Amino acid sequence: MPIVRLCEDALVLHKHHYNAQYYKLTLRAPRIARLARPGQFVHLRVPHSDACFLRRPLSLANTNPQAGTVDIIAKVLGQGTRQLADVDTGVALDLLGPLGKAWPVLQAGQSVAMVGGGVGFPPLFFYAQQLHPACRVTFYYGGRSADDILEEADLARCSVRVAIATEDGSKGVRGRVTLPFEQGLLQDRPDVVLTCGPTAMMRAVAELCQARQVTCYASLEERMGCGLGVCIGCVVRTSRGFERVCTEGPVFNVQDVWEWAHA
Repeated sequence: MPIVRLCEDALVLHKHHYNAQYYKLTLRAPRIARLARPGQFVHLRVPHSDACFLRRPLSLANTNPQAGTVDIIAKVLGQGTRQLADVDTGVALDLLGPLGKAWPVLQAGQSVAMVGGGVGFPPLFFYAQQLHPACRVTFYYGGRSADDILEEADLARCSVRVAIATEDGSKGVRGRVTLPFEQGLLQDRPDVVLTCGPTAMMRAVAELCQARQVTCYASLEERMGCGLGVCIGCVVRTSRGFERVCTEGPVFNVQDVWEWAHA
């Protein structure tokens, strides 16, 4: 099947600030909404910004093909994401997408563990809402504080069991999310593990899964110039050689990530 990429002027229909750091934009982008799959991302041009020359890669948090909308959840990390947080409704954003490789297709009845933290939450949240109801899903959700925990009620409505860990103990158990995940891995071995978040967290999840021979996929993050595989700026070393996160990824089987497999 050929890869379809679209450039679309997406109208900002709604903006929601969870707190001072995190926000959600609902955009009207009917063609991207129709084609996008969980795990893919869009490359977005920050409007009216001379300082933000390059587009920003942002994971999709949900789509509504019937309404023609896509949701993006982002965190203020720099000038570009700050300017995007201040964008007004009614503004059209230049989107390129859907880009990248999606999460693997799972079968009804499979048990799935998702391990996410911080800005790694959106692509997992998207998939949790799309999975077959017969799949048994546990979402291990980590953050530095309660401010990093978003959309907990929507996860519950998807019949997803949520286990929360925060480093300061302000929500859930105190500590890193790998602690409840390791306990869950021992008690109820899942068929598949999906992870997205800080690299150190994903690497720890990968090591735990490989030690117990559990299939694990990670969504990697690298700086991207073009998002189309042309600039070769987001390569990672894999078992097949160097591959581009924007095209061969961002989703990889952790056994193929050379640095993790040969640690």
